[in-house]
Amino acid sequence: MISNKIPTDVLKYELRNLQLKVDKESRSSYLTFVKKVWPEFILGSHHKIIAKKLEAVSRGEIKRLIVNMPPRHTKSEVASFLFPAWMMGLNPKLKIIQTTHTAELSYRFGRKVRNLMSEKDYTDIFKGVKLSEDSKAAGRWETNKGGEYFAAGTGGAITGRGADLLIIDDPHSEQDALSETALDNAYEWYTSGPRQRLQPGGAIVIVMTRWSVKDLTGKLMAAQTEPMADQWEVIEFPAILNEKAMARVLEQEGTGRRQGVPVGAEMAGAMAAETRVRRGKHHQEGLVENVACREGADTFACDSKL
Repeated sequence: MISNKIPTDVLKYELRNLQLKVDKESRSSYLTFVKKVWPEFILGSHHKIIAKKLEAVSRGEIKRLIVNMPPRHTKSEVASFLFPAWMMGLNPKLKIIQTTHTAELSYRFGRKVRNLMSEKDYTDIFKGVKLSEDSKAAGRWETNKGGEYFAAGTGGAITGRGADLLIIDDPHSEQDALSETALDNAYEWYTSGPRQRLQPGGAIVIVMTRWSVKDLTGKLMAAQTEPMADQWEVIEFPAILNEKAMARVLEQEGTGRRQGVPVGAEMAGAMAAETRVRRGKHHQEGLVENVACREGADTFACDSKL
């Protein structure tokens, strides 16, 4: 009788080849990397769109990227935790500045990136990349290749630091939306602090939930008309997928979503979302649409039915 059982050594060989293939793909595909180091990750359609843009940032094709989306859609995990880890693996000489609305939260991101880079799944992908032995603080560490990671809260000092990649995650808290002074201070801090630390050819990625039309996204969009101003590529995931937005989502995703279905429906409890991609132009719909309409903003679409 002939056994159909595959020898154990053959199975081990095939498994090893599969692991090597995934590790190789993880260096060119951001989502492959995410799923490798975060097995519990639930892939949403919005992740595919964001990943394409972040990969373009890694290749130097996009230098200024803004991602606006509702809370609880894993924006911080994708953009502020896993993305800097992936970028540091691709280029361990990279200098990264990571900021968010509090120093404590930015240090937490730094700690998570640092810890991930010591795990086997990561070192299998990026062999030879590791932390410098004498620099392992949560918010300030270096790689063995000379790369640097520095974390700070909005308003924090960044003097003496340079950045090839600047990541800003939720520069405003919900409470900041109630204070025009707080919003103005955050913009002033950005222009006089982090923006001035960017190295020639460096990239900026901003991910945030919009609570006001006078937030950092709004001010940067308005500033685009000024001479020599940064021109931004904007990805938006506002709250509701309406009829007008459905065609744009279908174009971006290539999927057959129904009106009113969340872009992030794959994630339990995800809010409904629509997607809009614009370069150098911004029309806000969705999460802050009612705010924009109440303020009489004539540059924002106010016809979406929420």
